[in-house]
Amino acid sequence: MGHVQTRPVGTHRCAMEPCPIEIPHRQLMCQGHWRMVPRPIQQEIYSVFRKRRGGPAHLAAIARAIRTVRETLDGWAKKHGDPAPSEAAGWLPYRDD
Repeated sequence: MGHVQTRPVGTHRCAMEPCPIEIPHRQLMCQGHWRMVPRPIQQEIYSVFRKRRGGPAHLAAIARAIRTVRETLDGWAKKHGDPAPSEAAGWLPYRDD
């Protein structure tokens, strides 16, 4: 019988695939990735979540958040010569010098 990977009850993976970090269902991303989302987009996600969770405006705000984090990671990697960080599992830049 193969190995079955289990996750803690009430969790899911960070929206920044392939980030392996398990987070509570009430969160979209792990803390490291969420910090890369500009505050106005964070506030928009909270606002439309309260009004219409899963609706078009909510999903569009989530897509903008994910796109912004990917662009941030890719820009950081380009500046530092790292290959395709947004595709690396759990990749986060811890310093930008």
